[in-house]
Amino acid sequence: MKINSITTYNTNNITLKNQKHKNKISEPIKNGIQTTSIWFGFGVGLDFLSRKCSFSKSPVKNSLILNGIIGSAAGIVTVIKNMYEKK
Repeated sequence: MKINSITTYNTNNITLKNQKHKNKISEPIKNGIQTTSIWFGFGVGLDFLSRKCSFSKSPVKNSLILNGIIGSAAGIVTVIKNMYEKK
């Protein structure tokens, strides 16, 4: 007759680990929700800004001018950032 040792497990730790995995949102979903929220906020802010700043009577021209200003500013910030990182 062969006798094997009996191993006991602490079931409290196992259930706590399982609960942590169930409550945790997966990383891709979390990143997707975060990106959606940021772009939604940026769009609402840009819409508010475009209503306050009027460069032209045409909404299309106004949008192009405003997006051009924002794009240029972003490009300039990127160039300056890259110049300082290389030094």
